[in-house]
Amino acid sequence: MLGNNVRERRLIPDPQVWKRYSVTSMTGWRWDHNPALNFPKPVVINGRKYRYEDELEDWERQQATRQPSIKRKESGVPRKSRGF
Repeated sequence: MLGNNVRERRLIPDPQVWKRYSVTSMTGWRWDHNPALNFPKPVVINGRKYRYEDELEDWERQQATRQPSIKRKESGVPRKSRGF
């Protein structure tokens, strides 16, 4: 039984995390290795990676209020019409 001030933290396995964000495991690996993104660190149990759900929710809130740091430059080359 948990005390009144103790909140149980839920761990989510990485495959479910990637499904949650509709990304591949390679994209997840990139997020893990990009310090600027500040993606929650994994908890490793028996060689498997998990993330705390509350940390993912905090990260989601940060992303919603974050200003884009990289602006893509237009190439200046017009796109070809496919004639559809």
